[in-house]
Amino acid sequence: MWDTREHPCVHEAFSQIWGTEKLRVSVDRTNVNPPAGPQWDHKGTIHWDMDSTERPVPLKVQGVLCLSDTQADQGGFQCVPGFHRRLEEWALTQPADRPPSRPDTTDMDIVDVPASAGDLIIWHSALPHGNSRNRTDQPRLCQYITMSPAPVEYQVVALPLVRTHRTVVADALGVPEGLVELWLRRQRDADMVRVEADRVAFYDLIPSLIRVEKDGRVQYLNPAWGRILDGKMLEAERAHAERLDLPFTGLAAGSAERIREAMGQVPSPRFEPRLTAEQLQHLPGLFAAGPQARGFVGQLWDEHSTAKLLQREFALELDTKEAELTPLGRRLAGVDAW
Repeated sequence: MWDTREHPCVHEAFSQIWGTEKLRVSVDRTNVNPPAGPQWDHKGTIHWDMDSTERPVPLKVQGVLCLSDTQADQGGFQCVPGFHRRLEEWALTQPADRPPSRPDTTDMDIVDVPASAGDLIIWHSALPHGNSRNRTDQPRLCQYITMSPAPVEYQVVALPLVRTHRTVVADALGVPEGLVELWLRRQRDADMVRVEADRVAFYDLIPSLIRVEKDGRVQYLNPAWGRILDGKMLEAERAHAERLDLPFTGLAAGSAERIREAMGQVPSPRFEPRLTAEQLQHLPGLFAAGPQARGFVGQLWDEHSTAKLLQREFALELDTKEAELTPLGRRLAGVDAW
């Protein structure tokens, strides 16, 4: 992924937008959108990755690098062309408390954009966009990349890792890295808190959002991150409640047990693990205990604490590896000053 982040052509494209070569690259993820089917059917969600109520509308850009040829109906990039130019005008016709990251797409002309492998799509962050539903028999593959002007004052940044703690944990368990992420995510999904508000209901214009009103302030929650208990109470994932500054009173019923259960479900090896069979048998009990006490329940496990546990209990070598970057890549990553 660093080979593409530091590629001169990618840097040149963003340099033309910003009018400077002194840029900082994002460390973002890849995306795989499988064909729609019984086990996966992402229908697409038009959204902003910014607060669309901010005025004046700031200049921010995003980018996606296509890793495979992508037909218009293959679950790739979709957007509402030119909408960023009329965002402020459109906003005047919308409710004052509309969701800042999700528009009502009524009367919007959404276009599915085909692309070839190697194409780099760059757009203004004020442009409503998303991934469409994949109606083909081939997956969509891409990598998210963006660049922005480097900070004026340089601060030392460590070399990024190409062999991370997640890689170490995955090799120890004998599973792909994606299964490690899914395993850790399940405990975060189980970390639910009770949120009290003045009013809780589904949003009329976008029913897929939960509208939470508290002391005259309105926030919106994706139902995948919570559920309504009644008109004034909901359960929400702690991470999203904290991010949205939603007031919570404690753990949701059974949350602590679900967290321990989730971490005890260590994924089974898919290939030869670095740990022995006996060591793997001990893992569920070690993880179910939680790393350290904090807040309502123990601090959740992450890639770092999981790797440290394996090092402490089984003398596993934390053989992480730093990226080998070109001179341009070192500056883009912030390792060297421009």
